[in-house]
This record gives sequence, structure tokens and C-alpha cells, in this order.
Amino acid sequence: MNNWIKREKYVIVNGQSKMFRIIKWVVFIMLGVLVYLFFGGEVLALAILALAIIGTSVHFLFRWKTHGWTKNWGLYKVIKTPFNEI
Repeated sequence: MNNWIKREKYVIVNGQSKMFRIIKWVVFIMLGVLVYLFFGGEVLALAILALAIIGTSVHFLFRWKTHGWTKNWGLYKVIKTPFNEI
């Protein structure tokens, strides 16, 4: 169980480049501000909820198809971690 948690943290931190994560969050925040300005807080809350549900579903789909991030599937390629089980 301990290696599983360490591997998950490693994949979270090293799965995307730092610049990609920065650009992704800047785009998300800008889109959130635009949705809030044009449609209001209720639509923004629904959009955030919908994106959270979709994101969680996609995460679990990829986790299932890659057998816990240990096998290639689709565009996902295995990230070698020091915690991979033998």
C-alpha cells in the first residue's frame, strides 16, 4: 500500500511538465472568469461540477485501462517510477 501511494504521488508530480501545468491552469482560470462574467456564478458552479465529474471519470478510466499506470494504453505511455512493482 505504501508503494502505491508513493507511485501515485510520483505520477501526479511528473506526469506533465511544469510549463504545461502552468499554461493549463492559466487557461482554466481565464475561461472561468469569462464564464462568470458572461453567464454568472450559477453557470460557473455547474461548469466546475461537470468538469470535476468528467475529469474524475476519465481519471478512473485511464487508471483501469493502464492497470494502475503500469501499462501503455492509447496516448498514455508508462512513466517509469522508482516505486514500480516488479
